[in-house]
Parts: sequence; structure tokens; C-alpha cells
Amino acid sequence: SSSFLLPADGLYFRVARAVSEVILLEGGVPLVSRSLRIGGLDELDKRIQESQSPTTSFASGDGVQKTPQELTDEYLDELISEFRKTLIFWKREGTEVPNELIALGAGVNTPTLLSRVAETGMTILPIPEPRGFHLDIAPHEKPIAFQALASAYSDFSNQPYAILPNPVYDN
Repeated sequence: SSSFLLPADGLYFRVARAVSEVILLEGGVPLVSRSLRIGGLDELDKRIQESQSPTTSFASGDGVQKTPQELTDEYLDELISEFRKTLIFWKREGTEVPNELIALGAGVNTPTLLSRVAETGMTILPIPEPRGFHLDIAPHEKPIAFQALASAYSDFSNQPYAILPNPVYDN
């Protein structure tokens, strides 16, 4: 549902807490979209916490505990690989994919993520203003502000029609 809140047509790469996704918006409607298997920042946090846990055994691996930076680099490598695979698949299927994208979500400020995206040949555009609004906030804060807006609209528990009695579910 949050893809309907995107402020302009184009290619979006969203890295949020629970999910990472690629969305191609055309005419205000998602033309194609894909949630990446790697997950969002929660997956990265989980990997770091598991690695730093005193009960973690390293006998099955190389026997060396990885640093949070090494785990972040591995996560970003997987994320960019999934991103590239998605674009290649869409192009093979005949979808016209632009060479410019808008990156947003809480994860776009992860160190080196945007430089890795740029290495794929994509130009990263600034986040456009929402239709009919002007956001007077610093450009580096817009990805997180947009993510908060999308999350608020996606949380149906705070919307009146979501809490009305539903005879189908009640039975």
C-alpha cells in the first residue's frame, strides 16, 4: 500500500526496517514491484546480534567472529545482488527500466549503500516533494521522513475502516 504514496513516477529502491523492495511507478500506479529476499534492516540487525552473542559458535564457519562492519558489507553485497537481479529480470521481460532511481527508507543512510547502487550504473535522484506538498526538511532527512509517512499510512490499525466489525472474520 505504501507504493501508492510515492511522490512521483520512476524507479524506487526502498530499504525499510522489515523489507527491501524495488518499485517501478508509472502513472501513479506500481507497474512492477518486488520485495527482495534479503529483507530489511531488521535482518541486518539480527545478523549482527547473533554474531556478537556470547553463545554463538564459530566451529562451522571459519572460526573467526565477524565484525559488524563485515556483516554489514556482506548484507549490502547480497542486497545489491538482489537489486541487480530484479532489474535484469524486468529488462528481459520487456519492461523499460530507467537508469535513474529514487532511494528511500530508513536503510538508505547505511554507509556505502548509495555508492554501491551508483556502481550498478544507476543515477540516484533526490527524493521529490510529495504531490501538492512542500517538505521544509534537510534532504538527508527526507528518506526517513517519507518512510515514517508510508508506515503511518500502512498501519491500518489506526484507520477507522480497519476496526469496523467484519462478519466474514468474526465467523
